[in-house]
Amino acid sequence: MKKAIITHAGSRDHYQVALALNEIDALQELVTDFYSPGLLQRLLPYFKKRYRKGLENSKVYNSYNVVLLQILQKIKKEQEEVFFRKQDGILSQIALKKAIKTDSNLFLYSYYAYNAFKNYNGSNKKILFQVHPHPSSIKRIFQEEIERVPEASFSLNNEVEMVLSEDQLHHLIAEPKMADHIVVASSFTKKSLVENGINEDIIKIIPYGVDFDKFNINNRKERNSGKLKLIFVGNIIQRKGVSYLLDAMKILKSKNISLTLCGRKADNVLLDKYVNSDNITVKLNLSHKELAEELNQSDVFVFPSLVEGFALVILEAMASGLPVITTNNTSGADIIQNEKQGYIVPIRSAEAIAEKIEKFIDDRNHLEMGIEAEKKAREYTWGRFRNEIADFYKTIV
Repeated sequence: MKKAIITHAGSRDHYQVALALNEIDALQELVTDFYSPGLLQRLLPYFKKRYRKGLENSKVYNSYNVVLLQILQKIKKEQEEVFFRKQDGILSQIALKKAIKTDSNLFLYSYYAYNAFKNYNGSNKKILFQVHPHPSSIKRIFQEEIERVPEASFSLNNEVEMVLSEDQLHHLIAEPKMADHIVVASSFTKKSLVENGINEDIIKIIPYGVDFDKFNINNRKERNSGKLKLIFVGNIIQRKGVSYLLDAMKILKSKNISLTLCGRKADNVLLDKYVNSDNITVKLNLSHKELAEELNQSDVFVFPSLVEGFALVILEAMASGLPVITTNNTSGADIIQNEKQGYIVPIRSAEAIAEKIEKFIDDRNHLEMGIEAEKKAREYTWGRFRNEIADFYKTIV
């Protein structure tokens, strides 16, 4: 079987794609910035994130030039997006050289594919893992959103797709056009590619998996409060549709619900409109353990995002026994049966969100739907994801 070169910085998806190909002896090499030797990850817990059992170090190429650039970037405080594109280009060029030298296929994540795909003249396959929806679709949604919610313009204008130079945006747009085959994690991502001229016949949807060791229904806490406890997890910004969730809380005007917003960062200009709401709590920078505890103490997960390549947090909430309210612009339509494990609502509709929350208040059926959500989440293991990646690869080589 023809083998493949994979490339990405960091521990993207905890190395699941590289591991999937390695399990069928189809991985030539993973090109990355830093992959931890087994001994180091055992000595220092931090390095566990940069190691994956089953993916031996002999199958990984570390680019220490990129690591040095990362250190210099921290010292010089070079603009992150400028640095990331430089890093991506270096890894892409290394992947190209290795693919030519070893006569391998290229199986590259978006952002890393442009240089390699453009300069490859061989007959082997160019395979793209499209992480995010098509950049043109994302940019259009954000531009529309700035008109609708001007107070969120600062955070929206700082989204990756809005700060890329014309050349960088062109590179991202060109990647799927040059690919022979494309993997996406959601039907929304596929739809965005098709509406921008990509042949749907070359696109394969393979949803992600969830880590049941970190998120599971068995840790749910008994609650005595009569309030319906809602939770949102993600950056608390307009990309995630936060204003529509907060407006839904205003519509409901109910003392019988509370909302906890958990995220790494927040758009404080946007949140300032709602600071007087005593039933809304913001919690920033929670650890994985603290986040799992928040999910286990909640009743319903609400995630009204405007644009997602997948949104793994939906599966994490379902694994924790929570029904989900989310939009069509996430993986929701792929993993949720409407009215069984939760509800799918249109983007930008505070009224639709409020209506679905009210159904949980009136019917008090969140426990039953949460059990169904957990059962559904059980179908989405990382083992299943790797098997589907492997099966897909076998069919195209």
